[in-house]
Amino acid sequence: MDSPSLAPPRSRALASLGLVALVALGPLGCPNDDVSDGNETGGDCGLLAGDLVISEIVANVEGADAGREWFEIYNASGDTIDLQGLTLVYEKIDGSGRKEHVIARSVEIAPGGYAVVSSTLDELAEDAPLVDYGYGGDLGELGNTGGYLAVECGAVIDEVYYEEASETASRALDGSSAPDAIANNDLANWCDSKTTDEAGFAATPQATNDPCGSATTCGDGVEIVHPAVGDLVITEVLPNPDIVGDDVGEWFEIHSLAATEVHLNGVEIGKSLEDDAEETITNAECIALAPGQYALVAANVDAMVNGGLPPEAIVWETGVSLTNNDGSLWLGVGGELLDAVGWGSAGAGKSTQLDPDFLDPSANDELGNWCDGAEPYGAGDFGTPGAANLECLIAPPEGQCYEDGELRDISPVDNGDLEITELMANPEVVDDSDGEWFEVLVKSAGDLNGLQIGKAGGVAHTVDFGDAPAFESDACITVSPGDYVVFAHTSDTAVNGGLPQVDVVFDMALNNSNSDLSIGFNDVVGDQATWTSVSSGHSYSKDPLGTWCDGLGVYGDGDQGTPGLANPACGGGSPDACIDPDNMLMRMINPPAIGELTITEVMPDPSGAPDASGEWFELHASAAFDLNGVQIGKNDVVNHTVSSDVCVEVDADSYLVMARSDVDNCDLPNITYVYADFSLNNSNGNLQIGHGDVVFDDYSWASSSAGAAESYDAMSMMWCDAVAPYGCGDLGTPGDPNPGCGGQPIGDQCMDGMLARDIVVPSPGDLVISEFMANPDAVGDAAGEWFEVRALASFDLNGLELGRLFMDGPMDTIDAVDCIALTPGDTALLARNGDTMTNGGLPLVDFVFGFGLTNSNSALHIAAAGVLLDEITWTSVATGSSTSLDPDSYDPNINDIGNNDGAIWCYAQALYGDGDKGSPGADNPQCN
Repeated sequence: MDSPSLAPPRSRALASLGLVALVALGPLGCPNDDVSDGNETGGDCGLLAGDLVISEIVANVEGADAGREWFEIYNASGDTIDLQGLTLVYEKIDGSGRKEHVIARSVEIAPGGYAVVSSTLDELAEDAPLVDYGYGGDLGELGNTGGYLAVECGAVIDEVYYEEASETASRALDGSSAPDAIANNDLANWCDSKTTDEAGFAATPQATNDPCGSATTCGDGVEIVHPAVGDLVITEVLPNPDIVGDDVGEWFEIHSLAATEVHLNGVEIGKSLEDDAEETITNAECIALAPGQYALVAANVDAMVNGGLPPEAIVWETGVSLTNNDGSLWLGVGGELLDAVGWGSAGAGKSTQLDPDFLDPSANDELGNWCDGAEPYGAGDFGTPGAANLECLIAPPEGQCYEDGELRDISPVDNGDLEITELMANPEVVDDSDGEWFEVLVKSAGDLNGLQIGKAGGVAHTVDFGDAPAFESDACITVSPGDYVVFAHTSDTAVNGGLPQVDVVFDMALNNSNSDLSIGFNDVVGDQATWTSVSSGHSYSKDPLGTWCDGLGVYGDGDQGTPGLANPACGGGSPDACIDPDNMLMRMINPPAIGELTITEVMPDPSGAPDASGEWFELHASAAFDLNGVQIGKNDVVNHTVSSDVCVEVDADSYLVMARSDVDNCDLPNITYVYADFSLNNSNGNLQIGHGDVVFDDYSWASSSAGAAESYDAMSMMWCDAVAPYGCGDLGTPGDPNPGCGGQPIGDQCMDGMLARDIVVPSPGDLVISEFMANPDAVGDAAGEWFEVRALASFDLNGLELGRLFMDGPMDTIDAVDCIALTPGDTALLARNGDTMTNGGLPLVDFVFGFGLTNSNSALHIAAAGVLLDEITWTSVATGSSTSLDPDSYDPNINDIGNNDGAIWCYAQALYGDGDKGSPGADNPQCN
């Protein structure tokens, strides 16, 4: 159901009709005034009980009540009624103090019409547009806390009790239905009026009353769906607007967590949980809130008056005022509390907003999950009314940080496993206050939260949440062995000299001479660097052997250093050394020996990616060694040498994937090293690997198959085309053992792991088409169409034929190399697109088919070698919802009848992926 647009509140132009005059006539009636000259005792006037209904009462107004009280009488009969001669009665709530007045002149009420009788003098009432008759002071002053009123004509025609008369609103019978003499006997059917005049008094004299919220339907008889506990969360409050006054600019925001549409009709609004609700949302039209929708309850609906709130987001104009300091607010329905929030001090012109990570009616109880609105809206106040909130800078509890949204204890890096390796104390291209930085090498895993930075024996800065630009503001600042962490005064590259990397921001100055820098945890120094002087525009750099010197290598705007990278050796250094990744200390390279490194697989001509990014080859290491210094080439020319400051350690009996690129490579798995500057020929190609100018292995090929790697079978000592798909569908086993060259599938076979076996072909009755999406909404049809096959027996999908009408023949065949085996109860997902990033968020797809599913008057079938296994047809489908088979009808003999019949097929309601509805790859829900 579409959410209706905001229905405008009842017209406030009551002043022009005389309501202001009605409550402002003043105390002109006196108890002893006698204005009646008709039948003083009343009599039989031919009226029946219930023909007249007392429908609205003003027993209390601000200031003196005398002459300003009134009540309204409704004609519930089918004839015009003249009130002349009827008796008006007032008694106290305990039945004492009876007072009467007989209406002295003709006052006619048409069927369905209203008359207002007031405590003013009748001669004044005749000139008041909203007063039909004045009974003067004959009934005395009506009790403010409660009383009894009646209209009699010998017998009682109607009587009511009232209570809790307000100074700002009439007490009105529920206006959701015509006034009734039975209904007005129930105090639960009475409430304060909502419609106010320009003076702020709420009443509806001579007009239909406001609804009290007791109705169960809205709009054209729509059943109201009340929100349940957990369905609504208060997400933002503006108690103290600055651009406009509080009386017109206050608002609060509600967010729906419900799975389906709910109505706000009947929702109560209160301030203190110790007090009753101050207001109930009532409206003849449905006030619907869709799942995930944000809605505003505002003091004023006019964007020209309320500070520029988005009109489309406002669902209710409230009379509840919000307290600026130590305020609270709650929502409820039917006696159940839905949500409650509180706030301390509300800044002028800034909302108090809930962090979007805590959209929960329990989580929003924590004041620490709220912060000031920071985004200007409308005329200039701050907040995000009607939209998702911005992230808050929320401090986690002491000693904890967030990892993937979950709190955990901070685990500091072991003191002493952080080494200061480079520092820039005297930048040249920018000021010191902007361009200073230092670098730390990490030797063991842990968190940097709580790291102390200092000099001269003192601590000047402690790393805390918010200091790490590359991390979430409240996150664990987690580092790993081998990381080079850059600390700088600012992460703004336009200011800091163009630093290529800033991990942590600190605010301690680095002196240019005779100074030091220390880091550590819990007041214990873990590492310290000292210097007597530094060169302008050069970092002070520590090489892997522990020698300090001027940094070399231009970065950013022109200063020199290697922030975030391993430092070059001071004055050279050993080319046969590398940094051990386990302890980050320099050691000699452990090279491979002849026979320990062989070529096992080559991909010269990928189909799923360009050659320039998708080429790769695989090596087998029979022993443990370092890959550093290994040479790659062809035709006796070395084209590339593996180079890394860190030792590239490989394990014995491991498969090493050497890739030309780590992006756009057909999702190549298990990459060991990227060589980039070397290409493999598609035909008449050659590949050599070695070390120290000695060739260890050599492989040549005359031609290569597009999309299939050349794969070496060590058992048969043969090369053959790879058969197992990887990544985006090219064939090969990068990083894994190769299958035997004699084991590839032939004919009606598929690969079951590393072995070929016969395909298990299903028979009629073994499978059923159980769900299909022909018209996705979140993505286009070509990207998001899919259907499901439910297994009723054990079989393979391989070789099955797919198409629309069976009589028109197949349009695609499931030609997968690997066996797609199903057992009873399994559900296979077949889709137009296998990429979850672009297919609407589908789960793992078992097969990608190549034809479209038509939205109307179409069919879908699945067959085996020309034998029909199942076929369904449809006349139309829903947009954004799959057509789902009831699980009680998983039968190919049943699912082809009653299509879209609610007893067999129905449109899915559960959301998946990017927002469409269905249960792809999972059990279907019941249709009823």
